[in-house]
Amino acid sequence: MTSLYIKGISTGIFLFILMMLGLFLFQNIVNANSQSGYTRLQIIDPNSIQGNLTAIPEKRIPNVNETQVQNLSTLMRLKFYNAGADRTNEANVVTTTMVTTSDSGTEYYYIDAFTTSSFDVVGKGYSHLSRALTGVTPVNGVANLDFTNSGADPLLSGDINQSLGDDEINALDISVLVNAWGQDDSRADLNQDHEVNSIDISNLLSNFNETGD
Repeated sequence: MTSLYIKGISTGIFLFILMMLGLFLFQNIVNANSQSGYTRLQIIDPNSIQGNLTAIPEKRIPNVNETQVQNLSTLMRLKFYNAGADRTNEANVVTTTMVTTSDSGTEYYYIDAFTTSSFDVVGKGYSHLSRALTGVTPVNGVANLDFTNSGADPLLSGDINQSLGDDEINALDISVLVNAWGQDDSRADLNQDHEVNSIDISNLLSNFNETGD
């Protein structure tokens, strides 16, 4: 009877040691993948395409504050089409999504509507004219969505007369900007220095009569 009792204690101790070892290993895995005390878990759908998005707004003032060093973030609407589809017909839009780019003007977005086929996509910044990328073909599940030609052609600013503009820079946009004069209006503040002023009107006028894709 005593032998069974001792054997039972030994088994219990062994199981306890295994449990503590498991907790130790788990905690180290969590710590190795933690940043500032938070654990990041990324679930990747193998049937999705990763879009490496680059969308750099023009004439942004840098170093606005400590949290916006590069100051290139923008809300952006993405409309996806099958390659070669008529983009003037809204019925041809396969899917639409909104993304917010980082302060460096980049974002990573998983495109669920397409897998391996080519597609066209039109990106429209919050206060900017749209720009189209055609015949985008993913390579190894990754699609390069660079709307700025490696930064050489930033998104043209000044389309502010509606929530996402009408894709033309004209007198309506000037009216909206003038009405927001002196304010911290994110839509009319084209250079994002927290004040609508002569710099913003100058940026708008430099693109007057321009239209998007």
